[in-house]
Amino acid sequence: MTRKAEPMNDVEELLTESLQSRAAGEVDGAALLERASSRGRAYRRRRRFLVGTGLATVTAIVVAGVSAGIARWPVGGDTFAPGAGVISALPEATGEPGARTDPTRVGADANLVHFDAPELITAARHFDWTSGDGYEQLEVGVGEQDLVYAAIGHDMAVLDSIERQNDLGVVTREQPVQGLWLRVQAPDDTYARQVIAALDLNRAQRIVLPFQLGTLPDGTRIVRASVGFIDGRYADGGVVLEREGADRMEVQAQYAPGQSGNAGRANHVVGGRQAFLYPGRDEVELLGLPNLNLSARIGKGNHQGFSIQDVDLILASVQVATDVDDISTWPQTLVR
Repeated sequence: MTRKAEPMNDVEELLTESLQSRAAGEVDGAALLERASSRGRAYRRRRRFLVGTGLATVTAIVVAGVSAGIARWPVGGDTFAPGAGVISALPEATGEPGARTDPTRVGADANLVHFDAPELITAARHFDWTSGDGYEQLEVGVGEQDLVYAAIGHDMAVLDSIERQNDLGVVTREQPVQGLWLRVQAPDDTYARQVIAALDLNRAQRIVLPFQLGTLPDGTRIVRASVGFIDGRYADGGVVLEREGADRMEVQAQYAPGQSGNAGRANHVVGGRQAFLYPGRDEVELLGLPNLNLSARIGKGNHQGFSIQDVDLILASVQVATDVDDISTWPQTLVR
């Protein structure tokens, strides 16, 4: 029996338009050296996930996702819904004002994002939330190639410089409230205006991951956190740690369905846990984690300054969700 798709709203129709129908527009060329390697890593992670789970051939994600009724976290809920599985929103940060109410909170805490875009996310094939020093960003992907970015912060130069997978399309900038800038990158002007209309600056959310940090080296703090989902299920995410404004480390985890731990690779021990120390001594992977690749990087990209001893201290105290596929088992904060 053929299933009739539900009517789509203006945003969803725009999100399903072909790239070939785009109007030509401004291309924002602002970039940092780190962004090239970051985009490459993100692309490779996403391709591995898509191919590994058989999602690369899906062609009707938008309609299927909307008609299936992807679940949101309960409004006002402080706890996760058991067996929530597929989601289209992060848990609400109860008591935390949205960006419109208090712009000073934007980019002040890597645990939080201060806006939402439910219409965009429920129509998306994948979406990624990032919170860093002075900015917060949502990346939304639809179909094989369309990417939309919405970022908020206090300094447009910062918003222009943060990492993205590409610099294609047009860039629209505006100031929705005093003290807050909004930057939207989309395929064309009409698309960008629809994206802006779909943003909710009145809702604050918590960035959550399937792991939680415990002990950190003295003087270390989280300067960036991100989490990504494909078809509403976890794909990858992590945190960037910084010490004294110079030393940097990335602790990240990728979804690895079917992986049972790879204990045979062990050549290192972290707090009694089996681990793999990469030959370049620039990354340590924690082994024995079902469906998850979790590692700390200290010598890739601009991540440097921390030692293997620092990594061991952090990984020895990491707590991992009991079931990566069940988001109700995830820790609710990034650090204990």
